[in-house]
Amino acid sequence: MKNTLKTIAYSFMAMALFGFSAQTVLAATVFNNHAQDRPTVRVSNYTNNPGSNSNWSSSISANPGDIIAVTVYYHNNGSESAVSTKLKINNGQNIGSAYTHTFSGSVSASNAPMVSGSATVNIPSSQSLTYVPGSAKWYPNQGSSSQSLPNGQSGTEIFTSSGANIGSIAQGWPSQGSFVVQYKVSEAQQVQAPIVTTNSYSLNSNTQVTLNGHVNGQGQNPYTWFVYGTNSNLPASSQTTSQSYQSVTSTNFSETVNVNANTTYYYKACALTNQGGTACGQILSFTTGGNNNNQSINVVTNNATNVEQYSAKLNGTVENTGGSQVSSLMFYYGTNASNLYSTVYANPSSVNNPSSFSYQLNNLNTNTTYYFKACGTSFNSGVENCGSIRSFKTSNIVDNNDEYIEVETLSAQNVGENNATLRGNIVETNGESVVRYFEYGTNQNNLNQSVSVSGSTSNTGNFSRSISGLNSNTTYYFRACIDSQNSGVEDCGSIRSFKTSKFVENNNDDYCIATASTTYATGISSTSAVLNGVSTAGNSSANSYFQYGTNSNLGSNVGSQTVSSCGTLYNSYNLTGLQSNKTYYYRIVTGGTYGEIKSFTTSQNTVVIVESKPNKPVTVIKTEGTGGVGMVYLALDITPDFDNLYKGDVVNFEVDYRNLYNGTLKDVVINVRFPEEIEFRKSTKGFYSQPNRSLVVALGDLEKDEKGTILIQASVLGRLNNQDVVVTTAEGTYDHPIIENAQGSSLAHALNTILENHVALGAFAFGAGIFPGMFGWLFLILIILLIIWISRKIYNDHQDRKNQKPTFQIN
Repeated sequence: MKNTLKTIAYSFMAMALFGFSAQTVLAATVFNNHAQDRPTVRVSNYTNNPGSNSNWSSSISANPGDIIAVTVYYHNNGSESAVSTKLKINNGQNIGSAYTHTFSGSVSASNAPMVSGSATVNIPSSQSLTYVPGSAKWYPNQGSSSQSLPNGQSGTEIFTSSGANIGSIAQGWPSQGSFVVQYKVSEAQQVQAPIVTTNSYSLNSNTQVTLNGHVNGQGQNPYTWFVYGTNSNLPASSQTTSQSYQSVTSTNFSETVNVNANTTYYYKACALTNQGGTACGQILSFTTGGNNNNQSINVVTNNATNVEQYSAKLNGTVENTGGSQVSSLMFYYGTNASNLYSTVYANPSSVNNPSSFSYQLNNLNTNTTYYFKACGTSFNSGVENCGSIRSFKTSNIVDNNDEYIEVETLSAQNVGENNATLRGNIVETNGESVVRYFEYGTNQNNLNQSVSVSGSTSNTGNFSRSISGLNSNTTYYFRACIDSQNSGVEDCGSIRSFKTSKFVENNNDDYCIATASTTYATGISSTSAVLNGVSTAGNSSANSYFQYGTNSNLGSNVGSQTVSSCGTLYNSYNLTGLQSNKTYYYRIVTGGTYGEIKSFTTSQNTVVIVESKPNKPVTVIKTEGTGGVGMVYLALDITPDFDNLYKGDVVNFEVDYRNLYNGTLKDVVINVRFPEEIEFRKSTKGFYSQPNRSLVVALGDLEKDEKGTILIQASVLGRLNNQDVVVTTAEGTYDHPIIENAQGSSLAHALNTILENHVALGAFAFGAGIFPGMFGWLFLILIILLIIWISRKIYNDHQDRKNQKPTFQIN
C-alpha cells in the first residue's frame, strides 16, 4: 500500500511537471545526467598520484616527462539498457606541442544521445603528448580491477571516429564504469644559447653609425639586436634596436642608428633563438666627431582625431630635435587638466625617426572630457619638453555632422550550395529615411557585387536579402550598408563571411560539420603570445592551424595539428619572436573552414640584462609585463549548464577557480570573454564591460588552497546559423609568485553548439485543444503511457539514490 501511494504521488508529480513543461521529453536511455554523476571527462597527474582515485579533476598541472591519465566516465540513468555503448577520446594518440592541452571525449549508444565533456592539462613549457602503449584500461560495473574489452578490442579503438564499443550497459548504478588511458608529456628540451660576437662599427657621419655583429644560433634561427648608450655598463635603461629575424642560423648582422656628435658610445650585439636561448657579445665603444650644442627638443601637441564613444587618437609633432637624439616620446592625459595622471608611449619607431607621432587610446568613458599633452625627452641632457594641453570629449553617440546613422552586419543564414540570406541591423537612423543594401564578393578587400532591399525606412531593426547564383564550397565576404536619402550620409557595418556548402549525399544520421572558432590570444608579452582556437572536423579528419600576420591579409601558418573525424581540438600555439608594441592579426583554420580574424597588441619591451665574466657570452633574463612563464598556479574551469543551445535560450555558466600555489597568489583577476552571439545578463561577481564584451572579476589575493565559484547568466542572440559553434573564454591572471615583474595566466573554454529550433511537442499536443478522430485517441493513449513511464522513472531514481555506491576508477 505504501509503495502504491508513492507511485500515485509520483504520478501526480509527473503530470504536474508534464503540464508545466510540455516540451520536455525524457529519453528511455540517457548517460551521465544524474546530480551525483562524475564529469564525463577528467584528468589526473599519474606521476604525482600513482593509483589514486581522489585526484581526478577537470584541470591539472603537469611537468615535462610526467605521465598523465585521462578517464571517460559513464552511467546509464535511463530505464532501458544502452545498446552498443561507445566511448571516445577525440584527441588522438599523438598530440602536438602546446602549453595547454584540452582533452574532449564522449559517451553514446545506438539508443541514447551523446554526452560529452572536456578537461585540461597545463604545462609550464610547450610540450607534446604521446599515448603510453598498453595503458588503456576498462573498469566496468564499479570494479577496481580492469577487464578485457569485448570482441578482442585492444583499447586504442577509443581514439577512432567510431570509438571503443563496450556493448550493452544496464540501467542503474551497479553498471557504471570508466575507461582510462595514459599519456606521457615530452621531456623539456635543453636550449643552447647562441654564440654572439660584437664586431667593429662603421661611422657613417657625426650623427650616424652602423653597428655590426655575428651570431651562431647553434641550430636555431636567431633574432638579433644591439644595445647601445653612453654608459659603459650598458644598464637596462640603454637604447636597443628592434629585433630582426635571421633566416639562417649563423650570419653577420648590422643596424644603422642615429647618435649625437662629439659623444662616446658603448655597444654590444645580442641574439635570441626562437626556443628562448639568449646571449650578448662583448662591449665595444666609438666616439663621434663634430659639434653638438645639446639643445632641448621642441614638441607640439596636435588635436586629437578619430574621437568616438570609447576611443581617440592622440597626436604630436617633433618640430626640432635641437641637435640631440630623442630618447622617448609620450603623452600625458587625464580627466583633469591640472592632473594628467596617465602616461602612454609612442611606438619606438617614432623615436628613431622623430617627426609626427601618435597613440591610440581605447576603453575610455563615454560623454567625458579628456585633457592631454605631447612630450619628448632628449637623450643626452635628459630634458623633457612638452607641448600645450589640448582636450577632446567622447560622446554618447558618434557625431557625423549631426547626421548620425549606424548599421551593423549580422551573420548570414540559410547558407546552401548556391545561395544564402544576408542580414543586417539598423541601429540608428536619426530620423532619416535610408535605403538598405549589401556589398559582397569572394575577396574581402574587393566587395565587387551589391544587392539592395526594396523600399526605404526610417525605422531601426533587422533587414535581409537572399542571394543566389553563388559558387559551391566557396568563402564569401559581405557587409550591410545604409544610405541617407536626404543628407547623403552612408554607413556600413563590419565585413563578415560565410562559406557555401558542397553537395554531399548523406544518409548518415551521424553526419558531422567542420567548424573553426577563433578565441582570444593569451599570455601576451612584448615578444610572444599564445594563439587559441577550437576546431571540429567533419566526417573526415582535417588539419587545424593558425594564420597570422601584421595585417588582416595574414600570410604565415603555424601550429598545425590533426583533428580526427567528428572530433574537437582546442588548439593553442605559443607564437614567439614578435615585435614589441605591435598589433598582430590571426585566425584558426580547420581544413577549408576559416575562423573569425582577431587581433592583439604586444606590450612594450622590458629587458633585464645580467652580465657574466668578461669576454664570455652573457645570459639575458627576459621578464614581461604580462604573459609570464613557469608552472600554472591557478586552476580555472568554465562550464555551461547545457552543451546545445537554442536562439533565445538563457544559459548559465559556472566559473570555478582555486589557488594551487603553496602560498598566497596576489592580484588575481578573472576575465570572462563572451562571443558576439551570447549576451551577458548578470553575475554574482565582477564588472561587465560592454565595449569589450567581457566580465572582469578582481578577486584580489587568494590564500593557499582558497577556491570559489562565479555564477554567470547570459542569453543566446539570434545572430547565428544552425549548428554554429561558439566559444566563451575564461582567463585568470595573477602576479607571478616566483618571477619578479611577471604575470602568470590560466585559460579555460566553454564550447556550445547552437541549434535552430526546440522540439515543440507541447505545442503539437496541446495547441489544437481537440484531438481529431482516431489519431487523437491514439495520441492521448501515448501521452498517458508517457506520464506512467515518467512516474516510474522518478520512483526508480528515488530508489537509486538510496542505493547508490561510489564509483571506482584507477589511473
